[in-house]
Amino acid sequence: MKFIKENSYDVVKFFIYQIGIAVFSLTLAFPLAAAINEESKDKLAQLGVSLLAVIFYCILAYTVSWEHGANDRIRIDSGKSMPDIFKGAKIALLANVPNFIISGVAILAAVLYSDGNAWSSVLGILLAILGLIESMYLGAIQFAVSGIANPSTTYYLAMSIGFFVMPVIVAVFAHLGYVFGDKNIRIFGFAAKNKAKR
Repeated sequence: MKFIKENSYDVVKFFIYQIGIAVFSLTLAFPLAAAINEESKDKLAQLGVSLLAVIFYCILAYTVSWEHGANDRIRIDSGKSMPDIFKGAKIALLANVPNFIISGVAILAAVLYSDGNAWSSVLGILLAILGLIESMYLGAIQFAVSGIANPSTTYYLAMSIGFFVMPVIVAVFAHLGYVFGDKNIRIFGFAAKNKAKR
């Protein structure tokens, strides 16, 4: 609880970044879908947009976490803070709690799904919400499950699991960014050089 209180600003900031990337992804995906009529080319184009948005989001998560790691190292060296090597991953995972809750309930709804029952309506609403707030993952997930018959319980379950798993990738990049910032290792030249000075 103390960790959440101390890092609530960064958690909210990460979630806002996610919404920003989701909007960015949607603004690219809608015109592209309207411009391409052929379904196979549309799927590849949506995959390309999705990968571009996810890569951009991972770089953003890495860079922000790198700054945290570099700043925290200064405080740790001066005795003002205790080391926590997983801080970047924890912040990213906490920011994704709404995604995990919604996709977790969607997984449950997909397991209990039957055409026409109440869970089918719940699942439809949850997948629509996830398609908006996690739109950067949508093209990649749809491409990954394209071999499964749609509509089917397996298809909806695979989609729900995809939305649950994808945010973990961002948490991994946030963790790496924090660790590299703590060690003052730069992969990207623009990663807060002035804040890394000790």
